[in-house]
Amino acid sequence: MGKVLTKKTYYTRQEYLSMEKDADYKSEFFNGEIFSMAGKSRNHSIICVNMP
Repeated sequence: MGKVLTKKTYYTRQEYLSMEKDADYKSEFFNGEIFSMAGKSRNHSIICVNMP
């Protein structure tokens, strides 16, 4: 069976910001694409706070 290609959806920065404001989860915007971000952990927060 062959590959199934899906059409990518691209968004403007304004569309992303509008959706992100109301989202239940955080995402990252890069070159018109939106990627889900993994949830942060307690250890992640400690590392970020302690970075110079």
